[in-house]
Amino acid sequence: MTGTPLTLRDYVHGYRIYAQCGSCRHDVRLSLMHAAQIAGWDATLDEVRRRLKCKVCGNRGSIAIQIVHDGRPAR
Repeated sequence: MTGTPLTLRDYVHGYRIYAQCGSCRHDVRLSLMHAAQIAGWDATLDEVRRRLKCKVCGNRGSIAIQIVHDGRPAR
């Protein structure tokens, strides 16, 4: 199925987003506000992922993103 890719704006309500480094396995909950400051609210998660850098080992190439629905209804 193809369509318009989801952006950060689409994940504001009801979702948590985590990033994990593929090199050292460090993982962190991604702040949507910080991600929006880096890439803008209309950025896709893939665009954000490409800009992320691991704070532990400095890796930029293999960051994985995981989206978790937190059970709250979307507004």
